Amino acid sequence: MTAKVAVEAVFEAPLAASFDAYWRLENWPIALEDVVAVDVKYDDGQHQAFAMTVMRPRGEETVGGVRFAYRPDRLELCQFAPPPGFQFMSGLWSFTPIDATRTRVRAERSFALLDPNEEADRKAKIAVLLEH
Repeated sequence: MTAKVAVEAVFEAPLAASFDAYWRLENWPIALEDVVAVDVKYDDGQHQAFAMTVMRPRGEETVGGVRFAYRPDRLELCQFAPPPGFQFMSGLWSFTPIDATRTRVRAERSFALLDPNEEADRKAKIAVLLEH
């Protein structure tokens, strides 16, 4: 069964700057305390392939994914190597200008777990991560 989590935040930044901040994978270790490293395999400004290493209670784990830019209002993610315990994970960031200096960002994740009994716990953890 597919589960979905979504959060929204408003940033004091114009639309293009907000999109670019999310696109730059080098920002992830700065914004997310559990991200140890990001290895960009490919980036042509519209498509990215990457491997990301994160610290978990059981140690480091590496996930892989691709992202697609639909500038300036949408960024899509497919994790072809999802985190342990997940069958799949995909994501979407939507960028909506509020005015010339503020942008609303909606971050979503869709996923399926190997153990559906963990869904409530995983949803809560993903929501916290998305808020960053």
